[in-house]
Amino acid sequence: MSAIRPRLSRVHIPSFHHSRSGSATHSQTGSEQNDTGEIAFTRVLSQENFYNTLTQGAQGSPINITINLFEWAQKEQPMRAYYGQVAASDVADWYNKHQPRLFSRNIRSFLGSNTSVNESICASLQNNPEIFWYLNNGITALCGSIRKRAIGGTTRDAGQFDCTDVTIVNGAQTVGSISSMSKTDPESLNSARVPIRLISLEGCPEDFAIQVTRATNTQNRVDSRNFVALDPEQERLRNELQIEGIDYEFRQGEIEGAGPTRFGLVEATIALACSRQSVDLAVQAKREISKLWDDLSKAPYKTLFHSGLSGPNLWQRVQFLREMEKALEEQRQIFEGRSAHVAIHGNRIVEYLAFKMINDAQKKNQRVTLDDINAFTKRVLKCVIECTENNYPDSYIASLYKNATKCKVIVDDAANHLSIT
Repeated sequence: MSAIRPRLSRVHIPSFHHSRSGSATHSQTGSEQNDTGEIAFTRVLSQENFYNTLTQGAQGSPINITINLFEWAQKEQPMRAYYGQVAASDVADWYNKHQPRLFSRNIRSFLGSNTSVNESICASLQNNPEIFWYLNNGITALCGSIRKRAIGGTTRDAGQFDCTDVTIVNGAQTVGSISSMSKTDPESLNSARVPIRLISLEGCPEDFAIQVTRATNTQNRVDSRNFVALDPEQERLRNELQIEGIDYEFRQGEIEGAGPTRFGLVEATIALACSRQSVDLAVQAKREISKLWDDLSKAPYKTLFHSGLSGPNLWQRVQFLREMEKALEEQRQIFEGRSAHVAIHGNRIVEYLAFKMINDAQKKNQRVTLDDINAFTKRVLKCVIECTENNYPDSYIASLYKNATKCKVIVDDAANHLSIT
């Protein structure tokens, strides 16, 4: 029996309080009212159908595009695909109408026109639009289905293809750069053509889309966090949070700035790492957070992001983390010397211990407020400063809190003083 996901759409968290001040019908009108045909229909939605309807509504409808291909060819076996050239102006139109959903299966979105690679793409369009096809790696798009229109007959010079559920899995930087040029120098697109592959997913193996996405992107320089976008658990978390009105962005290039209803992968990872039972992941988040995303199939990634983690629970932890960061920033303005450096460089183990204090309070059914979290953090920081000086008075602060062994000594000492279980 599948998990009952819709129950997560509204979760009450009693321990967290802000104390600081279907069926469907279709009717016909006019002359059609006397028609003896059907004027209503009923569709019974299963729980899974209902959940999917809600989440798809939050993400938007599938992207269906009629694509004009020039000098095209096709491959029928083992999977159907078409390839050829597309006008740069058409590509800009896709992006302007459908981004960011156009990259919904990609490992990252458009990174902006000011990166070195994208500046080069824009320069090629501006200076040599007629040879852009030769200078660009092109676009790979996955489609739910592809149907060639009869227009154009059997000639391969040009053809029109109706493509459903289109998503670009490679070439996001090309598409975004072309869109940028359409706004600043639209004439540069007039003679530019872009290489493109259209791959139909009809009848393909279940994991084929992920295979294509991974393979086409490992040919370019990417870091481990990019592949987090291929984890279905991330998409599930985003869907659950969208129902709650919270934006969770986990693809590189998406807007990841913190806000009252927005957070991103980095903030989520830190919150999860600092709220785990062992301090090791909090130290790793401080030392090199990318290691937490190295392998999506095993720990430490699976320890953090797993099927038992709900979107609302993740958001709650992020809110706790934000209050801790706020308290630490207040203390940094007060402290001087090594104490100030502990507030900066020891932030992850302070947050780890503050999460432990919250957990202890919740086990006792105590009500935990933002003011409580702020007070917990300041109390923990004071203790960590003392324990650091007692155990490692001569250690260089900036590197001390990246050492798992030494951090465990400080944490155990502080937990003893604070009576944290």
